[in-house]
Amino acid sequence: MDPIDSKVARVLVTRRLIDNEQFRAVQDHLVQWGGRFHLMVVKMGFVTEEQVAGILASVSNLPLISLAKMQIDPLALQKLPAEFCSKNCVFPCAIREGGTTLWLAMADPLDNDIKNEARILSGLRLLRPLVGRPSEIREYIEREYGSALTEVNPFSENAIDLSLSEEEEEEEFKVVSLMSGKTLVKHVGGVRQEGALEVPPAPPLPSEMPEPPLPARDASPEIPAELDAWLDRLMRNQRKATTIITNLTKMLIEKGFFSADEFGQQMKK
Repeated sequence: MDPIDSKVARVLVTRRLIDNEQFRAVQDHLVQWGGRFHLMVVKMGFVTEEQVAGILASVSNLPLISLAKMQIDPLALQKLPAEFCSKNCVFPCAIREGGTTLWLAMADPLDNDIKNEARILSGLRLLRPLVGRPSEIREYIEREYGSALTEVNPFSENAIDLSLSEEEEEEEFKVVSLMSGKTLVKHVGGVRQEGALEVPPAPPLPSEMPEPPLPARDASPEIPAELDAWLDRLMRNQRKATTIITNLTKMLIEKGFFSADEFGQQMKK
């Protein structure tokens, strides 16, 4: 854990704002998924933004900023693109020291990578990180940048992109041993082994059921060619994913990891 985050955690426990069980819950989450303690403890609902922001500012010797009490500098807004600010939850609020220093409100002022990138993008020699509340930073990004924020594509919002580039297709769906790191299966066709033992037929998988005919796709001029090609690639790779899952399931039955009856019972749940 970052030294500053360790101090924040110690203050929260000492002040009894979180208990030992909550501390361990945050720790376990960070071990598994990574992240920052001072952000995760708020996200998990154990303390408020205001409580953590005040403690973080105190232990890091960084100023605590309230954007609502500042006069936002329009020139500062021009120094960083909206997408960068939205992605990293930062807000450029002022330029000081004779135009050489960017004041940047940050949800995570401990992230040196974000600070370095902001310094490069702004073209200013110095950057002063400020502790800000994430919700207020996001509010001001939306208010001040507005339409400059990239619109979310309704086809990709909260979606998992299963499509592959032409280069990635060469390595698609390979199966790697966790023990040795060696590739066991590189292509879908290599999953089934020749001369495999006969086993009772497993219940039909969704991929083995007859598929209704796909309706003819009208090459409407309203659908951009790029999106049309993306959808075709996505459909092909989803079919490949279904194929390899089906074949891997059959191979596991053949190898005796579970029986066809056990698989059938799981499918009914």
